Amino acid sequence: MTKVFISYSRKDVSFVEELVADLKNVGLDVWYDVSSLRGGSRWRIEIEAAIRNSQFVIVVLSPDSIASEWVEREFLFASNLERKIIPLMYCPCELPLNYLDLNYIDVQGGKYRQGFTDLLKALAVEPGIMPLPDTEIKINSFVSKNKYAIAVVVLLVLIFAALLNSSFPRNRTEPTPTPTATNLLTPTEPASTTPESPTATEYVSPTPIVLVVTSTEVTPTASPTASATSTPTPTDTATSTPSSTPTPKGSTMTAILQSTDDDGKTPLMINFDARTSYIKFADGSMIPCGNNPFCSYSFAIYRDSKFVDRISNNTGILSYTFGAKGKYFVTVYVCRGEACNDDGVTVTVR
Repeated sequence: MTKVFISYSRKDVSFVEELVADLKNVGLDVWYDVSSLRGGSRWRIEIEAAIRNSQFVIVVLSPDSIASEWVEREFLFASNLERKIIPLMYCPCELPLNYLDLNYIDVQGGKYRQGFTDLLKALAVEPGIMPLPDTEIKINSFVSKNKYAIAVVVLLVLIFAALLNSSFPRNRTEPTPTPTATNLLTPTEPASTTPESPTATEYVSPTPIVLVVTSTEVTPTASPTASATSTPTPTDTATSTPSSTPTPKGSTMTAILQSTDDDGKTPLMINFDARTSYIKFADGSMIPCGNNPFCSYSFAIYRDSKFVDRISNNTGILSYTFGAKGKYFVTVYVCRGEACNDDGVTVTVR
């Protein structure tokens, strides 16, 4: 199976999640960072392993991504490994020097569908299995599943319009024919078309009524929930909300994660403890997090480089049972205000 690595800025994550869903829909194995834990030495190892295992690297270009130090590192590492790099122009930006020799694919706004088709060609996906982007698939699926209901609604609208068309002339008082008045019942006298003097023809026309009924019957269920996507792995992108406790400038956080075990047979329960993490202030003083509520903790579980689970709390303690075999990587993201840091441990379950 073709493996793809996506390099992007976290500020563009909403677009990237839609792109990942469409790529997985054609059978591609996609890896992208969903943890926001960049910075630790262990996490760098995971990023490098993901790029090594991928045949293609997609870079989502935007003003935020070209300013990202991590996106630049991932680009350089992929270039050194001679991976095929495919830039996608998501938001207008000035291309850095590294990208001047590469042809980017434009996916801005209404160009996404054509750009996605070009992307699949660049990824060597056969044209015969190229689907529509996920959003169009959902709309077409809705129309297909509800075609009979839509047909019934249209039929009811036409019947209602016919009833209105037949009831208005019968209930109207027939005017006395005069040489100057328009008579709808006189077959030899054409209806007036002069805009300045409205006639009975304008009064009984069913056309405005048909438009109103059609709008109210069809529009409320015009599309299913657009945010639902089907992916083979969890798409949890939640991150720990940093503590609102003010942190003086120049303060640094040091995360420390300890575990009671790192190897065993399934089911394996391990206790993780990050309470020894501490914050160091500019004056050199240090305060351990311990059980103090001013520190927030976000634990993330990965198996074979793929996201599995996330648990956030303010205690710094996690008891977790590993129910499947594999090589796991457990990280903790510790924050106080703007001062954040991460640490991680590797667990082998046999």
